[in-house]
Amino acid sequence: MKKTIILLALSLNFIFAITLVPLTETIDSKKKKNLIFKVSNTSAESVAVDVSVLRVLDTDNNKEQREETKNVSCYPTQFVLSPKESKSIRFKYMGSELPDIEEVYRVVAKELDIDVSDKEEKATTDGIKAQIRMRFSYEGLLLVKQPHAKAKVS
Repeated sequence: MKKTIILLALSLNFIFAITLVPLTETIDSKKKKNLIFKVSNTSAESVAVDVSVLRVLDTDNNKEQREETKNVSCYPTQFVLSPKESKSIRFKYMGSELPDIEEVYRVVAKELDIDVSDKEEKATTDGIKAQIRMRFSYEGLLLVKQPHAKAKVS
């Protein structure tokens, strides 16, 4: 039992190839219109990553609906991370004034289904070679509001 738990704990580092930090951030000052999110590759293989930002729409049915936005930009949006490498992604609010009502944006960092490894596949003569690759995505929140905005709870 103890060996199983240790094996599971060690293997979790290889299951999740990318991480996103922080998962929640707020822009609430004219001076602070830029934010940095960090995407890290914790695996032993290179991964291709795509980063996007989507506006979360206010809905009555408790289901999150998203739409593309030009109010927030991010750079870079696509890149390759080597093993154990991290990259800082800059997010910038493009509006001239911060909104009176809080705007919510979803930051999505996902692994692309592209093989960017340097390994050369050796031909197998014994039979069929199969491989399953799991691709993950992390989703964070970016909140944009006035510095002293108060929640309007109904």
